[in-house]
Amino acid sequence: MKTIQNNKCIGLFVSLFLLASCGESVESQAGSEYGLTSNFTESELINHLTDKVIKPRHLAFLDSVEHQVETITNYCQTLADTDNMDKTQVQQAFKNSLANWQQIEVMQMQILSADTNALRSQIYSWPDSTTSCGVDQDVAFYASGSVNGQPYNIKNRLNNRKGLDALEYLLFTENLNHSCKVESGALTGWNELNSQTRKIQRCEYAALVSQDILDTFKQVENHWYQGQTPYIETLKQGDVREAINTLGQALFYVDFLKDNKLGVPLGYFSNQCGNAPCPNDIESQYSQLSLTNIQHNLIAFKALFTGETEQLSGDNENALGFDDYLAAVGDSETSDTILARLAQAQQVLESINADFATALTNQGDEFIKYQTLHAEFKAITDQLKTHFITSLAVELPDSSAGDND
Repeated sequence: MKTIQNNKCIGLFVSLFLLASCGESVESQAGSEYGLTSNFTESELINHLTDKVIKPRHLAFLDSVEHQVETITNYCQTLADTDNMDKTQVQQAFKNSLANWQQIEVMQMQILSADTNALRSQIYSWPDSTTSCGVDQDVAFYASGSVNGQPYNIKNRLNNRKGLDALEYLLFTENLNHSCKVESGALTGWNELNSQTRKIQRCEYAALVSQDILDTFKQVENHWYQGQTPYIETLKQGDVREAINTLGQALFYVDFLKDNKLGVPLGYFSNQCGNAPCPNDIESQYSQLSLTNIQHNLIAFKALFTGETEQLSGDNENALGFDDYLAAVGDSETSDTILARLAQAQQVLESINADFATALTNQGDEFIKYQTLHAEFKAITDQLKTHFITSLAVELPDSSAGDND
């Protein structure tokens, strides 16, 4: 949606909504109607969301990936002494990293979103198909030290052969044989290697992938918090309307969630099964974490929308979010509707007892719950695409502009 033209603003300047549309800061006096204890400004909202909602999630992911690197490295060293090592610790380290990443996923903006999400896709490329065969090939390439006569460099490899997607396959698949239909090149003779050798080679590549994830995310940290013009300060000190637009557009991740994480596997769109329920299209199919991923997506969406943090849980006076902003411009109805449908979605999530793949295969009561979950997300995105962008003068993201479902 394009910002409302100035000539429309002139005639209706008394409206708080149109003040926001014209680029003015919105202020509302303290009072129980808005749940505020001091004058509310857009800058206060921006500061709270960047400092208390986004930054802690960046730090949490950084910590979890550093732990993941250490855990996988230690696991690889132990494999050299024994072939019978339990993977529980490395799998749990991955689960922690993926959970933290799923919350950052909801808050995609610069630098992750630059160049059509180029940096994001180096860390996590889903739903671009991660090919297990491609990952198996890179395990062998890395073990040999070269690719087509050139020294192996993970930075030059395709995104669907590295990142969290590849790491999931390496840590959760139990079949040590490669998954390629044709054995050639570095994979020649792979299946004949003893199990310990294959485990070590996969583990060493997993350690490399994990370190690459850490190195790539440090670029995000440097962009946001280092240098002469950290991006967090650009949001906080720069153009207020641009910052509001950036933060508001991040909420539209729920549209991606609805379509890709649920709609495609449910058969609402073209998929690998031809518009039919399709387990092959679910997220995190090796670890069976698709439902957990959605749970973390919702946690982050709610935090970004309400400004609520663990420290401010239930503290409506200090947890500034877009719900307060909507109330300040006289549109509490949209906020209430989004929060109500979000609560219903969370209830549906808690009631689901089957992983997504099983539900898609059986198409029973659990399948219907996933369909209901999709409907709740659609109700939220309907509000975002209409009343939310209108009331707060947030532009509709290009990713949602052509979506009319």
